[in-house]
Parts: sequence; structure tokens; C-alpha cells
Amino acid sequence: MKKKAGEIAIGGLCSNHSELHDRSWWTSDRDLSSLLLHSNTVEGSLGSRRGEETASPALEMWRNGGNPYGLPQPKISAAATTHMSFVLFILYKNILPSKWDLEGDIGRLIHRFETGFLLILWLVLSLAICEDFVIGRSIWTRREQFHSIEANHESSAQELELQSFQKHVADLFHDLSAVGADELLSIAWTQKLLDVFVSCLEEFRGLFLKNKEYISKPPMDHWTDEYLERSLKALDICNASRDGIEKIRMWHKHLEIVLCALDSRQRAYCEGQFRRARKALMDLALEMLDGRDSGSAFSQRNWSFGRHNTRKDRHHHTSSGHSRSHSWSTSASWSAAKQLQSIANNLVAPRGNENAATNGLAGSVFTMSSVLIFVMSSLVAAIPCQDRGLNTHFSIPPQFPWGIPLISLHERIMEESKKRERQSSNGLLKEIYQVEKCTRQMTDFADLVQFPLTEEQKMELEQVLEELASICEKFKNGLGPLERRIRDVFRRIMNCRTEGLELLSKATNLE
Repeated sequence: MKKKAGEIAIGGLCSNHSELHDRSWWTSDRDLSSLLLHSNTVEGSLGSRRGEETASPALEMWRNGGNPYGLPQPKISAAATTHMSFVLFILYKNILPSKWDLEGDIGRLIHRFETGFLLILWLVLSLAICEDFVIGRSIWTRREQFHSIEANHESSAQELELQSFQKHVADLFHDLSAVGADELLSIAWTQKLLDVFVSCLEEFRGLFLKNKEYISKPPMDHWTDEYLERSLKALDICNASRDGIEKIRMWHKHLEIVLCALDSRQRAYCEGQFRRARKALMDLALEMLDGRDSGSAFSQRNWSFGRHNTRKDRHHHTSSGHSRSHSWSTSASWSAAKQLQSIANNLVAPRGNENAATNGLAGSVFTMSSVLIFVMSSLVAAIPCQDRGLNTHFSIPPQFPWGIPLISLHERIMEESKKRERQSSNGLLKEIYQVEKCTRQMTDFADLVQFPLTEEQKMELEQVLEELASICEKFKNGLGPLERRIRDVFRRIMNCRTEGLELLSKATNLE
């Protein structure tokens, strides 16, 4: 009865023996048996006649690293041997009769139930041994998987933030480069450029604050130091740009005098009006010439309003060599061109290993540094600055999506500066070019005018005055907001630099 019960028990486990034979993904019982008995431990324990047979192609494929049936491949180790012995012991004690001979009876059972028995044994061992289903390590495996998923989630979130920053910069510069030739380098476009810079800087600052632990670690500390040094030099250009706006305000006052002197709504044109307008135009020309050639003898100003032209004032202007606002914060030897060159020196894109070692932050620093250099060079190009120069060059790898629109804008600005009528200009602002053009026209008209004016002369004069009025309106509405934006850029650069220095200092103190 025990023998029959044992046969029934094992037979129940192997009731799908005929179904296994019918499956197309089994090649033969011999292949399956050889596959399952490839370990010396299994062959020695079972003592089956299958272990003495020649290895099948499936077994050779398995031993060479293949997997003929697409099933999980167990790793035979000390733990595997323990599980095999345990399974055989349970079978021997609980299922098979104790009177059976281990060699003969087990061999006959295996031979009888062949595929089904070995499949059950193989499944048990696989669940116990395979890398993904080790029963004894289930708690630790789940814990490791949880931490791995959490780390991967944090890493992917950081990568998304870095990619979002790059895309955001690219979108902003695409919008800037979409303007036509009439809008490029205008006061409104320059204001938009500064707004773009502030937006990029704030997002860049957020990335830094979220990754404080990487800022002071090599090689990220080197990139951080270089950016903080560049931002410090950019503050001088902001100061020089604000001084340039003060200069344009002085030009604006002279233009208003011209408009007031030639206002035909009050009275008919007369010689006295043109005399006053001619004097204002001469003062304006001297002011604009002073920006290009500060050592010229024509740099002495003749104040026409708001101040008496006393002997003391004449002595002051003559001794100084050129007139300068007392609010100017740059020294007489300061050069905007040299400052730009100093900011752009040694700026190269991070290599792959550097970017990987800094978790992608080095690429963000390179992006913000390039944006900083472009914005500062655009300010120097547009606004009157001391010793202006446009020798900045950009080398941006193609993996940065903002590179194409930024280089396109830089090339357009360079082409504008090479135009014949702009080579000796105080600045590339569209409004400055319009002032220079209208000033020449008004000066020529005032020198050649004869009284009384003809109707044709009146129409020509009114057309020039209308253009001057439009320029004055742009200066009146645009210079104030432009100056406030430059002050805001100055303040934000300084705050970002202060926060960066504090983070580096805290990291140094902790070490």
C-alpha cells in the first residue's frame, strides 16, 4: 500500500506528463533530462542512467552560456546544493516508502514519471536559487529594490530638470532671434534680452540650490569658481552700461532743446530759432564725439541750459581732457573690450566624463556662462561704453540646443557692427543710429537755410522734426525701464554670486 500511495502521490504531481510531451517547445525528454542534470551534484545524487549518456545539443548550448528554452538559468552554488539535498531528503522521508532501494526504486520512479518529476524538481530549485527569486533573501531583495527605485527616481528627476533648463534657454533664444532687422538691437529688444537673462539666471540658481552637495566636490568646484569669477567681472559691464544710459540721457536733453527751439506751433520760423537749434546740435555733436574720442580737443562742452558757462567750468573741462559724469563707476583706464575678453577666456564645454562626474551640472554652468557672455557683449555693442570692442567668439557643441539661435544672434550683431555707417558709432542701438542720422540732416539744413523758408523746406524740416520727436519719445519711455533692468541684472548676479560663495564656504568649514 505504501508503494502504491507513493506512486499515486508522485503521479498526482506529474499528472500533466502527457501534456508536457505535447508542447512544441520541448525537444525531447533526453534534452530536458540532460539540461536538468548538468550539475555534478544533481547527477551524483540521483544516480540516474541519464547522467551516463552523451550530452545533448541543448546541454552543450546551456554550458556555453545559451538558454535553449528561454527559461530562467539557475546559478549552482553552495546554496543550490543545500536546496537539492533538502528536496531529495523530503522526497525520501515523506513520499517514498522507507523500504525502497534508493538506487533502484528512485531510478525506476524517475524513469516512469520522467519529465514531470524533473520539471517539478527543476521549478522548486529555480524558485529557490534563481537571482530574482531567492526565498531566503526576499526581505533584503525587496529593500534593495525599493532603494534602487528611489535612487533611480531621484536621478531621473534631476535629469529632467537639467534637460528642462537647456530647453528653456533654447526656447527663449529662439524667440529673441525671431525678430527682424528693424527690431534687433533696439531699446525694446535689449530689454527683452535682459528679461531672458534674468529668467535663465533664476532657473540656474534653483538648480544650484537643489544640488548643494555637488558644488564643492571636484570637479564641480572648479566650474563653480570659474562661473563666480565671470559673474564678478560682469558687474563692471553692468555699471558701464548704466553710465552709457546716462550719456544717452544727455543726448536726449539736447534733442529736446532742438525740438523746443523749432516748434512752429507757437510762431513762424525765424533766424533766432535756428541759431538756438544750431547751438544745441553742436553740443550734441560734441557729446557724441566725446564718447568716441575722449582725448580730442573738441571734447570741451559748452553747456546751453541748466548751468552757467563760467570761467571755472571752462577750466574744469579743459583740465580734465574730457567731460564725464561724476556717477561713473569705472576708471579712466577701464576697457569694455578687455573685460569681455577676460570673461570669455578659457570657456570650453565640459567633456563627457566631467559632465557625468558632476551629474550634468557642469553642462548647466557652461550654458549659463555662455548666456552671461552673450548678454554682456550685447550690452557693450548696443550701449555706449568705454573702449568698446566685439571680439567675442563662441564655440558651442551641437548637443546644446540653444547654441544655434545664440550664435545666429551673435553673427547678426557682428554683421551690424561691420556696416560702414556703424563702424564709428557710439553704440549699435537703433535709436542711436537714428539720432546720428537726424543730427547730420538737421545740421546740414541749419547751415544752408535761408529766410524766409520755402514750402518745400518747411515740409523737409517738419519731416526731420517728426523723426526727432519719435526718437525722443522712445528715449523718454525706454531709457528708464532699460536702466532698471540693468540694475536688476546687477543685483541678481550679485545675489547669486553671494549664495555661491556661502555654499562653498560652508562646505570648506565642514571639511
